[in-house]
Amino acid sequence: MHRLSQNAEIAPKTSSSDPLGTTTTSNPIVFVATVLVKNIGTKPVTAVHWEYLLFEKGGTEPIKRYRVQTKKLIAPGEQAELTREVTPKGQEQQARLTRIEYQDGTFWLQK
Repeated sequence: MHRLSQNAEIAPKTSSSDPLGTTTTSNPIVFVATVLVKNIGTKPVTAVHWEYLLFEKGGTEPIKRYRVQTKKLIAPGEQAELTREVTPKGQEQQARLTRIEYQDGTFWLQK
């Protein structure tokens, strides 16, 4: 697995009752942040801790940080899509893996 993805995506969340998202409400707009990860190791992964960071255009410090733990079995060589609902802020985004837990109880931790 790679620690950093600049290919993370953010897309609007739509409901089944309003698939085009045209209903106006007082609730904040919610988007779904998605990052695709691939287990390039030899051990099955059981959980991935990751952050979804939002920046102002050209900014170096995030203006919003979502910390996420996704429990998901990812076999060696397999890919998984990780998602999180977010409220959009800023113009640029980045996903970063911070910890990977393996089925045998070991883990990788970002330093």
